[in-house]
Amino acid sequence: MRRVTLSFPLVLLALALAGGEARAQAGGFWSAQVPVAGQGEAERAEALPRALLEVLVKASGDGSLRTLPELDAVLAEAPNIVRDSRFLTETVPSPAGDVVRTVLSASFDPGGVATLLRIVGRSVWENRPPTVVWLVIDDGRSKRVATSGQAAALGPLTRRAGERGIPIRLPEFDATDRATLDADVLWIGAPEVIGRASARYAPVALVVRLTRRADGWASRATLIDRGQAQDWSRTFADANQALADAIDGAADRLAIRYAVAPEDLVPGVHRAWVRGIRSARDYAAAASALAALPDVNATRIDGADGERLLVTIDARVRLGRVLRLQTRTPRLVEVEGAAADGADVLLELRGP
Repeated sequence: MRRVTLSFPLVLLALALAGGEARAQAGGFWSAQVPVAGQGEAERAEALPRALLEVLVKASGDGSLRTLPELDAVLAEAPNIVRDSRFLTETVPSPAGDVVRTVLSASFDPGGVATLLRIVGRSVWENRPPTVVWLVIDDGRSKRVATSGQAAALGPLTRRAGERGIPIRLPEFDATDRATLDADVLWIGAPEVIGRASARYAPVALVVRLTRRADGWASRATLIDRGQAQDWSRTFADANQALADAIDGAADRLAIRYAVAPEDLVPGVHRAWVRGIRSARDYAAAASALAALPDVNATRIDGADGERLLVTIDARVRLGRVLRLQTRTPRLVEVEGAAADGADVLLELRGP
């Protein structure tokens, strides 16, 4: 295994903004800060709904709230549930020089936030597993791993973790870590190796790889949780945006698994027919879709009948939530109103 130099990479200095691990939990779920143009009542009235939106996203873990059709009506409740709001001035370091800006810091009633989330079909995400972030940067000359000693220089990452309510840690990358992995292993993304090395820090690992290019930064992220790995890639003009986007992607995926409404916390073992199995390829697709179901302890194919498979799904939550939150294609879709022929539900395999 190749030894990695641990000196602070100069490219990290270009990412510098104020922040740190403690920032991720500052103010809890119920407060947020949003930039404003002034300190008058008009600016306060305009900023309160924006602050409430940030709190709703943080409390639920669901970034898709920003695009809800009924969002304006929900955010109109901001003045009715705000507990405290004040204008603050903060200084944000950047490579181009310190930036001074004015923000509105607002906190909201937790009960009111929970009620608004229920109105839009969401709930407060209580169970948030800590996440260790392995950040590897390829500046064109070498690959470097960011460590806990560099947290103050990784403001875009820690700031967004705070905005999304994700408790994060950076690794020490000491002799214990280096005995298991290095920058190349992290770059390749071996889930089993990374998962074992991450266990000393947190149950969940997020690997973020940034590659400097002539037109910006390419970002490739991997979330490793319970032995399963999910990957996504994007390109950004700015490295700060890439770091923030990696946290957003992790938060959205973790919320799918852990942000469960109380009414959905009903475990059960379900028998289901899956129709639409016309070839070996369909069979393999169905097996893959079953294996990828969220909030499931185990799935088993028990038999076949023509173009149908009989399966058992041992779920930790209501089967309806399992089917709603599928993130991979092809999907297993419930055929409503159809006879299940001795099973609990009839599903259909649908392609991407």
